[in-house]
Amino acid sequence: MEGLFLPVLRIVEEGVVNETLMSVIRANTRLPVETEGDTYALISCNEIGCERLTEMMDEFGIDDLDELSDHIIDTSKAAMLEKIRELPRGRWTPSLMLDGQENEPVELRAALTVSDDGINVDYTGTSPMVRHNFNVPLCYTLAYTSYALGCILTRDIPNNAGSLEPRTVTAEPGSIVHATKPAAVVQRHQIGLMLPDLIYGCLRQCIPERVPAEGAGVLWNISAMGPRHSPATLGDDFPVNIVTTGGMGALPSQDGLSATGFPSGVRGGPVEIFESMSTLVFWRKQYRAGSGGPGTTRGGLGQHIELGNSLDEPFSCITAYERVRFPARGYFDGHAGASGYVGLSSGETLPGKGRHIVPKGTRIVIKSPGGGGLGDPRKRDQALVRQDVENELVSVVTARDIYGVELEARAAAAE
Repeated sequence: MEGLFLPVLRIVEEGVVNETLMSVIRANTRLPVETEGDTYALISCNEIGCERLTEMMDEFGIDDLDELSDHIIDTSKAAMLEKIRELPRGRWTPSLMLDGQENEPVELRAALTVSDDGINVDYTGTSPMVRHNFNVPLCYTLAYTSYALGCILTRDIPNNAGSLEPRTVTAEPGSIVHATKPAAVVQRHQIGLMLPDLIYGCLRQCIPERVPAEGAGVLWNISAMGPRHSPATLGDDFPVNIVTTGGMGALPSQDGLSATGFPSGVRGGPVEIFESMSTLVFWRKQYRAGSGGPGTTRGGLGQHIELGNSLDEPFSCITAYERVRFPARGYFDGHAGASGYVGLSSGETLPGKGRHIVPKGTRIVIKSPGGGGLGDPRKRDQALVRQDVENELVSVVTARDIYGVELEARAAAAE
């Protein structure tokens, strides 16, 4: 829905839906049914929330929320500051390179400063806005900066004005993390979802025992379009989307989760639904063996996906991926995860971002990236290495050459 700017309007007034506004929303997307459904879902969430809130007020005999709100906000701020004051004081400055578009990589830079008054993240030095559609508005930068800090520092403290106040962000207007109107921002997640890895690059320098390795970050969504019938008829096309993911970086205490949308938390639906709404068939969707970065704790695995048309017709696929040129890094002698890959079954390699025509009789091959590993692979529990080989997540060669684990003859023969 790039380009749709709506002023603040009432979408529901006195229980009546503003059909004029809904028609504007439907007319500005290729997925009107799904978009309208998402809008009604948000309306329902708000309605249920209001009902539960008034029920609670009736139960406890509360006429207004001022005193309760002040208590929650004040105690949340105090709890947040207490967590921050447990950290060492200092300033840490990592950087992160991203694929960007074609030969235009993006560099993210941050300086995280811990003081008695809070945490500030300064993005000065980050690449400027680009002519492509993955610029990030400041609100999105604020959200994922705060989320990254919350995951490590404040998991048990609720999000509200109090707990957010000590977390501040500085970003230059016109940078890719502080895009100004009318910059294109529809694919903002391509940069925004990588911010937690940048923040963790700061925190890894002061509290390494609590910070994961880098992960896939960006979702590897599949957006496809093609004719519903053969021969194709102009205007009789299907548009479909499905969420797919890569691997999460290794955690200090356990392996990174495989095929998991972190930091987004988004999950994909069943491929059968995707197939029922199109003429496309998933010929393969499985863990990508060997894609998790080796380490004492291993990075999560990406996925190996192959998608083709059941009709004797071409179809198009839009890709907007990261971690193709710059894989998720491992740390403390852990190895990087596997880079992502997009190509055709014919052997042709495709760019990670773009609109690709998949010829008839050909499949598109998508291999999402794995997460980085943490720690020396040769210190990994040998039983876990053997288990990985048995589950076909790691090869016998990797077990021997990287993890230093010689498998029994029967295990090698099975491989």
